[in-house]
Amino acid sequence: MLVTNNRTDFTSLMRSEPHHPGLLCLNLAHGLMRLEAQKELFRYALLVIGDTDLEAQFLEITLDPNQTISTERYSSINENC
Repeated sequence: MLVTNNRTDFTSLMRSEPHHPGLLCLNLAHGLMRLEAQKELFRYALLVIGDTDLEAQFLEITLDPNQTISTERYSSINENC
């Protein structure tokens, strides 16, 4: 699984490769991009993933300005991305 906070570059790369290890994108609202916030969001992502195999999937976890976390999972990069 590849982990990034750069959704745009990596979704375009993953679209061209149908067999990939999975993509986890951690999005933080403007002003929240601190190392500690990234670590917390990653810990949360690990709980969401559990023992699920993310092969060829895209998991996006977002911390918005109100400190609310949303999770979106796509079975492929081409689906709604």
